[in-house]
Amino acid sequence: MTKQALLDIIQSIPHFSQDNEAFLASLEFVLLPSNTNKTYKIQFKQGMHECYILKTPKIDTNQWVNRDNERLNTTLAFNLELTAEPLWFGSSPQHQGMSLSRYITKSRTLTPLGIKQPEILKKLAKSLKILQNSQYDFIGNFSDASVIHSYLDQYFEQCTNSIQNKLVINYRKAQQALDQIELSALPINIPVPAHIDLMADNLLIQGSNDADAKVWLIDWEYSAMASPYWDIATLCNVASLNPHDAKVFLQLILDDCNSYGEVIVINNLTHYRQIVRSFVECWRGAFVNKQ
Repeated sequence: MTKQALLDIIQSIPHFSQDNEAFLASLEFVLLPSNTNKTYKIQFKQGMHECYILKTPKIDTNQWVNRDNERLNTTLAFNLELTAEPLWFGSSPQHQGMSLSRYITKSRTLTPLGIKQPEILKKLAKSLKILQNSQYDFIGNFSDASVIHSYLDQYFEQCTNSIQNKLVINYRKAQQALDQIELSALPINIPVPAHIDLMADNLLIQGSNDADAKVWLIDWEYSAMASPYWDIATLCNVASLNPHDAKVFLQLILDDCNSYGEVIVINNLTHYRQIVRSFVECWRGAFVNKQ
């Protein structure tokens, strides 16, 4: 996207409506790595002003994302102090899927290796506990096995034959896992607000000292009500946690999960890790690799 096209977007955002042309001309746009969007850091040549993040969707992104849900859920996450302040969501057809948020200063993206550090896992567990215990009702349903089945099947079917051949084993394992998760009579499996897409790119750490730093969860476009296992399983996979460390992480979030039957709880996490693994593979094969 050209700088002029980006400036045209900026001029349509109420947050910048009072700024003059000279001020807007001083804007600089830095393209950041992103899978399903083109994400720009907006900064100023003089370096005297705060920075922002402008997100614009890539081709076909909007067909998979409910932007009304994203708007509400992001606002709720901000209320919980889990994400950056949202300033604008595009509402017109030409701006659908676009958004502006404040840039989190002195932050950096976490790596899978960074995520598995004990201090970072504790911070992530704290964030998930805040989210899951918030009593907020996110818009969107991702808690039913039938819903997950449907999305998994759609993503797999959109992959090319060659990609399907590479993913089919994990795809079938995920289908079996969806049929095996034991949900009944487990109070901890009541649907909770969930981010759904806790990949490393969506995790920021703010501060130079990990012990005192704050972890932020960004990009809530896939967020919905889901099983509490979903976000936990995603982070376990991203950090490649072994069974022991995954169990410790699970217990940090669910506290007294042993009282609900440790074997069932651990088995459910194992099943969800398989489901999430295949889900991400199929999603990337169907969508990200075509961007």
